[in-house]
Amino acid sequence: SSFGKKKAKFSATGLLPKEEFVVLLKWVREGFSKGQLKAIIDKSFPLEAVREAHQYVDTGRKRGNIVLIP
Repeated sequence: SSFGKKKAKFSATGLLPKEEFVVLLKWVREGFSKGQLKAIIDKSFPLEAVREAHQYVDTGRKRGNIVLIP
């Protein structure tokens, strides 16, 4: 892994100029396809359970991403 045991934070807020954003998205896509990046999904909740999802996050037990399913 290019990051070793360190975690990387990634934020795509749309504040980058379009050209830089496209380069960043290509880098992320390549990282996922090469297995260099992976998404850690802790739990999934139906969209109607968004309150429960927030409550779960607030417990401090979350170890990955929370996914809301429409």
